[in-house]
Amino acid sequence: VQDLDRMVNLDSIITETLRLRTTARAVRLRHASSDCVLKLQVDGKPRTLQVKGGTRVVLCPSLIHLDEEVFENALNFQWDRFVPDENGDP
Repeated sequence: VQDLDRMVNLDSIITETLRLRTTARAVRLRHASSDCVLKLQVDGKPRTLQVKGGTRVVLCPSLIHLDEEVFENALNFQWDRFVPDENGDP
């Protein structure tokens, strides 16, 4: 296990592969913890949706993983995307 903890490049490669090619095509049900605004694309047009705290929200992680606002160059495999920097942040 200690050897695996030092294999940050391998961990990044595996995480990036799962981000792009996840086999779990599931949706997740969440409750908004506070009021927020969701940015959406509807028919190719940007829209916003006001969500009140406590509202149930359905998320699809496999779509979020391909969102350019979440991941720069989201459709490209970038093996070092999750390699921590000198501060330990990916």
